[in-house]
Amino acid sequence: MKTERISSFTLESAFPHNHNSQVRGDRVAVADADDLASENSPGGAKDRMRAAPAVPDGRGRRVAQMADNLIWDGGCFMDLDTAVTTNPNSDDTPIWRYMDLSRFVAVLATRSLWFSKIAGLRDDPYEGFCRAACIRLSAAEDVGPKWVTHTDPEGTAQISAAEMIARFTRLAAGDCENAPEHLYVNSWCLAEESMAMWQIYGLRGTGVAVKSSVDRYQRAAKFDVRPEQYTLGPVSYHADITSCAALQYDFTRGAVPLPGPSLWARILGVGFHKRACYEYEREWRSALYQDSQPSVTGCAIPFDLDALIEEVYVGPRAEAFLPEVVESIMGRFDLNKPLKVSSLLRPPQNGVPESEGRDGPEIHPAA
Repeated sequence: MKTERISSFTLESAFPHNHNSQVRGDRVAVADADDLASENSPGGAKDRMRAAPAVPDGRGRRVAQMADNLIWDGGCFMDLDTAVTTNPNSDDTPIWRYMDLSRFVAVLATRSLWFSKIAGLRDDPYEGFCRAACIRLSAAEDVGPKWVTHTDPEGTAQISAAEMIARFTRLAAGDCENAPEHLYVNSWCLAEESMAMWQIYGLRGTGVAVKSSVDRYQRAAKFDVRPEQYTLGPVSYHADITSCAALQYDFTRGAVPLPGPSLWARILGVGFHKRACYEYEREWRSALYQDSQPSVTGCAIPFDLDALIEEVYVGPRAEAFLPEVVESIMGRFDLNKPLKVSSLLRPPQNGVPESEGRDGPEIHPAA
């Protein structure tokens, strides 16, 4: 996977073992720790940085405390708040994906699901919204020895530990506020079969829907990235998303999330909040973190379709010939799953409860 190099910091005499080391801001590919560590980096685990210079009261002191929360771990600086987990829930909650016939064919032909970059989603301008506060030191606040060599595309400069931490907070804030360029999502509907979803995403009820479950999805996904780079779960909805506490990040106090799992977790979290006007979708989604690549609109993630798909449905407004066409397509791509016709628009039947007559006739029962 492509690595995006942003800057490097060389710390002079900052550690108790009297060695020089480098921290380089790598997005996504933090796995190349051997490349990140200098030749003399400590072989033991987690040497804490204690040599923060004296600073005045106020913001500068808070920055020094933040510096003390950084640890040396296998060649990478990380903050102490690095617990990142994907959604641990494994259940049979049904999820639905509505699409037109061409998209259904694409899923079967590529045996993958498309993850759209949030920056390219035009329906909701608030997708990926968040606010992040960072530290900007004045000359009066930036005191202490300039024992950090900072190198970036603009050149090399000697800076203080306080300014180093301030720059880390600006990097973190910038990445969070630029979350739409980092997040790729694949969305499903948590509700039972929905006429509204057929209308909007299923070609006004003439398309195709795939029924799966949370557990099936998790077992079927074949992410070729670190587990910390993706997560999945239901979307939360807010009457005023601009005041949502979960989307307000304050990096001016506490541990600093550096490029890597801790920062990825914060950016991934941004992708699970939407405005209340979309609550009718009852969205469940999977989100993937990637490097910022402006020219890329999405990516295809391989899935085990036999594990993913429970049933296939033809829309309630589909032409009479469509079930046979879908059945032929499924046979062409060796998808042996039940094929049903939606009965959402079927007239009431005397003596038959609506719940019992919900599923349409099974056109292609699984073998």
